[in-house]
Amino acid sequence: RAGELIYSGRGVTVFRMPGPGEQPKRQVVRAEPQVDAAPYHPGLLEPLDPTFEHTIDADSRWKPGLTSHPGLVVGSDTAGYPPASEGRGALHINLPGPSDERMGNIAVASFPKATVQVSPGSKYIFSYDLLCAGLIDSPLVNLHFTGPGETELSETRVLSGTVCDTRWRRLRARVTVPEGATGLYPEFGLSFSGDFSYARYVELDRLGLELVKP
Repeated sequence: RAGELIYSGRGVTVFRMPGPGEQPKRQVVRAEPQVDAAPYHPGLLEPLDPTFEHTIDADSRWKPGLTSHPGLVVGSDTAGYPPASEGRGALHINLPGPSDERMGNIAVASFPKATVQVSPGSKYIFSYDLLCAGLIDSPLVNLHFTGPGETELSETRVLSGTVCDTRWRRLRARVTVPEGATGLYPEFGLSFSGDFSYARYVELDRLGLELVKP
């Protein structure tokens, strides 16, 4: 049975196992480094600007529909570390310091306008390029599954164990769409463990979502 993630950080991961007949609200999958030279395929995310080459304005699918902490800044970074793709854009998620009062909290940005249609019970490969700076724990990557009427059904946490050393890494994870779910949208962010006297941030590029064929 799949467990529900309760806590992950400082080398410890805690799961809660569901009782008989109980469906967990949160699944957990592990993202593995993609080390081969396989070509990049955005898959279902292709119409959503998955390489972030356009301005993130009010009409953008990547304008956050929900943030969990006031002050979280989301935009297309073209002036910081070079993006992973050949273009100039990357999704930049930042919460400026100083932030000592935020210890023990998390900050995430959800993107419901970037929802794509998925098939219940099907398996997909979710892939992404990730760069982060100054974080004690790996960035938060969550996939939200919705049902009819955009009802929230469940969430999948993508754990990567990525070291935040300002280097781009390509990661991929296999996810299974729960029964009854017809939509999927991502959520990205960071947790506040350690010294946050300065701004900490996450950058993402070249998102992909591909159906695993039987």
